[in-house]
Amino acid sequence: MEKLLTLGRKILVQTILSVAILSIPLGMLQKLYLVVPLITGCILGISCWIVISYRILKSDASNMDAAKKSMQIGWLIRLVMILGTFIAAVRISTETFWLVVIGFFLMSMIMMINAIVYAYNSDVNRKK
Repeated sequence: MEKLLTLGRKILVQTILSVAILSIPLGMLQKLYLVVPLITGCILGISCWIVISYRILKSDASNMDAAKKSMQIGWLIRLVMILGTFIAAVRISTETFWLVVIGFFLMSMIMMINAIVYAYNSDVNRKK
């Protein structure tokens, strides 16, 4: 449990540093109001990782029919998110949309790198 808390703290620090570094050019361009869409993208990115992780854990602990149902629910959630993205792209400005996408991508990269490092350093996959 302590490893997971340490990992969560690392992810939080890395996210704050990344948003701060990306805010410097926005400050130079006098567009600090675009930091909010960047943070929104980060929140969406972490929520997608949480949903995916929850679905994987739930599917792993259930039988085939329940896993299939969970997979279908996951596809439905992703479809709704894609449709929401299309609707948002039409209604909001282009720069706001791209900063949300950048925040989402940034969070996905941070989570993926931390997951790879955690899996590499853990004793789960090592043979004894």
